[in-house]
This record gives sequence, C-alpha cells and structure tokens, in this order.
Amino acid sequence: MVFGGNGSGKTTLLRTLATALRPSAGRLELFGQAPDERTPARLALLSHADYHYDALSARENLELISSSIAASPRPAGAPARVEDALVMVGLLGRADDRVQDFSAGMRKRLAIARLLYRAPELLLIDEPYAQLDPAGAALIDQLLARFRSWGRTLIVSTHQLARVGPQCDRAVMIAAGKVAWTGAPAAAEAQLPDAPREVEP
Repeated sequence: MVFGGNGSGKTTLLRTLATALRPSAGRLELFGQAPDERTPARLALLSHADYHYDALSARENLELISSSIAASPRPAGAPARVEDALVMVGLLGRADDRVQDFSAGMRKRLAIARLLYRAPELLLIDEPYAQLDPAGAALIDQLLARFRSWGRTLIVSTHQLARVGPQCDRAVMIAAGKVAWTGAPAAAEAQLPDAPREVEP
C-alpha cells in the first residue's frame, strides 16, 4: 500500500513501475531484473484512464487480449473464458454492447474484468475507490482479495488506508517523491499529519 498527500508522487511511482515512465534517477528492477520487452505482459496498471476501445463491445475488448495471456502462467481460479470474467463483474448481460454507451461505473467494471482475465503477476492500482458507488467499491474489494488469493503481487496507491490496509502486507508513505516511512499497514494512519484545527474567533 502506497499513501501520501496529493502531489506527493504516488501516481508517478506507479506509472514508473508500469514502465510508462522512465526513472529520472536510480535504477528500476521488476521481477528481479531491469525491464525488457517482455515485462509489460507480466503486469497491469488500473488507473483513472481505462484504455478501452469504445467502438468495440465489452466482449470484443476482452477477446483482444486473449492471445497475450495464452502463454502466461494462470493461477487457479482465474477466469478461463471472456464470459467468466464478465460474469464476475456483472456485465455478461451487456457483453455485446459498445463500450461507448457504458456509464463510468460500467467502464470501471470492464477494466476490472480485463484485469481478472489477464491475471498479471504484478497489479498496480491507482486510487481504486475514486468516484465509485458502494457496489463498485465492493467490486474493488473483491478484486484485491482475488489477487491475493492467487498469490499475485499488488501495489495500491490510496487515501482509503483503513479499507485497503487489511489486504496489504506493507505500507509505504511517499512525500515529495521520496519514501518517507515504511511499516505495517495498521500503523499507516498514525503517520498522517493531524487534521487542521478550527481557530476560535
């Protein structure tokens, strides 16, 4: 779990780990080595952008990644078919509808279905609960739990410390682009600055 104030560098860190950005200093290692052309297929980033093909259906969006996961090791319990992934997120009934007609919540559900279907070895999630209704938030909870049960690695950037903490083994606080603290998730909230106090007139 990665946490810190707005502008602290959490999103930049996740995008760097996803190989979307190059480090400005230091060295990046993933899976025990420097990233290469095979690295992106082993990880996935869930961010505010969903990267769907809007003119295609939900089913077609997932079918596009079928070839990329065929040779990857699959954890027990991962959806074997596109339909299985759509069932998991409650979109089977809209499988053949174009994504351009989906609501923001449905687009998020499709993004989660893609992650479940791919079952990458490393999953990076940036503020997963932002702008979600209770049902969508519960779906994120299920996603985190499934990936943990599959033995996959999760790195989650969040302000929802109490909600994400129980799913994590370690917490890292980022401040001004640097690691300011590491420790147990249960101790994370104590590291945050105190809330501003009202000043009496």
